[in-house]
Amino acid sequence: MTTGLWDRETFVENLRAIGARAYHDKHPFHVAMNEGWLSPEALRGWVANRFYYQRNIPVKDAAILS
Repeated sequence: MTTGLWDRETFVENLRAIGARAYHDKHPFHVAMNEGWLSPEALRGWVANRFYYQRNIPVKDAAILS
């Protein structure tokens, strides 16, 4: 494991490698959603959760900044 600082190119390369293998679109739930395999109930649950999350981001940000 490297303990020193990475130059810009190495940092970007490593960050992109993480994204290529671990970005949220690789998660089995998102794959199922994007392929149309989710039940209507599962999709409604995802929508409700996403709405709640997006609605509360400003509250979280305000708490961090206060």
